Amino acid sequence: MRQRFVLPWFIIAPMLGGGCATDTGGGGTPIPPGTGDVGGGVTRGVLNLPVADRTRMLCTQGVGGEHSHHFRSTRNAVDLDTPNDRDQAVYAPSSGIARVHDDPASPFGIHVNVDRLDGTYAVIAHLKRVIVKDGAEVAEGTLIGIEGCTGACSGDHVHLSLMEGDASQGAEHGISIPMSLILRDEDGEMDLLDAAQLDCGVSDGTRYASALAAVNRHPDGSLVQVSGDPRVYQLDGGMARHVVDEQAFMALGYDFRDVVLIAEEEFACYEQGAAIGSAADLAWTPVAGLTVGTLTREASRSDVYAVTAFGLMPVEDWRTLLLLGYDPARIRFVADGTFARSGLPMGDCVSGFGCITRALTSTCAAPFAFGASEDGGIGGPVDEQQEEEEEDDGTQDGEDDESPDEGEQDAPADRDVPADGGNEDGTEDDGGSAQGAGAPGAPRALHVSWTAPFSAPAARITLSGEYHFADGSYGFFWHELAEVANVATLAYDLDGVGSGDAFRFSVEFEALDGDMSWSCIGPYDASQGQYGTRQGTAVADVDGTAIAIQTNGDPSGETTGCGLNLIIP
Repeated sequence: MRQRFVLPWFIIAPMLGGGCATDTGGGGTPIPPGTGDVGGGVTRGVLNLPVADRTRMLCTQGVGGEHSHHFRSTRNAVDLDTPNDRDQAVYAPSSGIARVHDDPASPFGIHVNVDRLDGTYAVIAHLKRVIVKDGAEVAEGTLIGIEGCTGACSGDHVHLSLMEGDASQGAEHGISIPMSLILRDEDGEMDLLDAAQLDCGVSDGTRYASALAAVNRHPDGSLVQVSGDPRVYQLDGGMARHVVDEQAFMALGYDFRDVVLIAEEEFACYEQGAAIGSAADLAWTPVAGLTVGTLTREASRSDVYAVTAFGLMPVEDWRTLLLLGYDPARIRFVADGTFARSGLPMGDCVSGFGCITRALTSTCAAPFAFGASEDGGIGGPVDEQQEEEEEDDGTQDGEDDESPDEGEQDAPADRDVPADGGNEDGTEDDGGSAQGAGAPGAPRALHVSWTAPFSAPAARITLSGEYHFADGSYGFFWHELAEVANVATLAYDLDGVGSGDAFRFSVEFEALDGDMSWSCIGPYDASQGQYGTRQGTAVADVDGTAIAIQTNGDPSGETTGCGLNLIIP
């Protein structure tokens, strides 16, 4: 059973910021207080579109849609089209506690229920991949996954709804209730619209613009990884630098638990810097007692700081910390006086100097570090001309404003697949797999799954592994990659794999009776013709083409243990 780390009230209280009403101006509908921070209340019935600010989404099926939105669990939901030929990041449409349902067989597919702690929860369904952990606290705008087509669907899209019921159960058990959505109008102003008023249709629906501020920058020094990409990067002066050497990674005091998963949209904001192969490749000297790229607080202080190479940057409030995807359990504690002895300048959120704010995390305009701009080095103002252009064109980052899926006239826009007769609980037929995996120019994707012996559900299945590129450099070093509970199968995906790359992995599983075992049991000694004994069933494919999985021994040669290994063809 997973446990959620909860900070004492004296740590949380100084960080929590009160919500405030936002007026759209120009006679628009006033926006009520935001869905709010956990513990601070939510605005009942109000959600955001679960994509980045100014991204437009076609509504293909609305409230009461005849295809599949006439059941108890779907009648007030909306379906929002997403690209079939590329991944799109999905963010929490409300603050709350994430409840992950990693079951592709569910009519809602892989989905996240965000428990709003007021008796309701938001559902984001048909995901390809979930990034957030079950039980994690999220703010509205926290990256939670990648859209896709799992469950009952005909192509990539996002199913969004508000439910009453138990968020820890699958969405098919909930009751769909009315909701309103925070959107941007044609003038770029924020507006509030009843979901029942959305103009939806596969060929004649309307594209609606999100007003959800998503993260486009992390503080300098952060360790980041694009979900599904094997590479780990350190942010350095606005550049993303690939860490290619395990010894350098360890020598810098890093831990894979400090790596933050980010969206491809954010990664595009960083220039590509030189790779880090050793500590000598750094432009700064590590400070004793502090690790660049981590969250740290002194023992008797409640303020939490991001440690950068050139200063200590306080996090404005609790919501900002969650928005950035940081794990509160990874906040490091140091002795009082450590900050002063470091000689690093300290930011101050009262004066606005060197403070990590929600507004600054959403800009792609400037590096997020001391000394990067005239305003204290935390990101200069957004270029006014750029901002005006964005408001004129509500699409994001070069997306066109034409009809959906332009160039795919033969394929209808995507939505939930209707049920044949349907059930009262809203169960829907399986509509097939996601589209676009084999599209020209699409990155190659590795899919690995492991199923427990006899397909019996396990209390816990944990996958650990490491990834090497064909040239011998590391993608990532050995660490825990994924964990599921009370199911028989664990699945793991990696995008952007290349010919000759190697993935070494092992699965540890705990049976329902408490017995522990592994995916390969030693001894492994090739010289004696001993190659270990496999447990369970491991399968892998690249873009749907099956590839072989072999057993291998301990690379250190210190034990006769064994694991699993595959080479990308």
